[in-house]
Amino acid sequence: MIDKLPPIYGTTDSGTETIIGKWLDGSKDAAIKFLMYSISINRPETPYNTEAMAKDTIEKYIEDNF
Repeated sequence: MIDKLPPIYGTTDSGTETIIGKWLDGSKDAAIKFLMYSISINRPETPYNTEAMAKDTIEKYIEDNF
């Protein structure tokens, strides 16, 4: 059985798919902005929702899960 990947912080399953898809297609800026948008909507209490933190989050997620 294949385990389901957890969503990236602040996103849903489909949001995670969108972010990873954009990242792998070379649209890293779009992926970062989408993650920042998702966090601002789903986790508005999150401090320091910046491009640098979003980039680090995506890179760490890929490193941990792939």
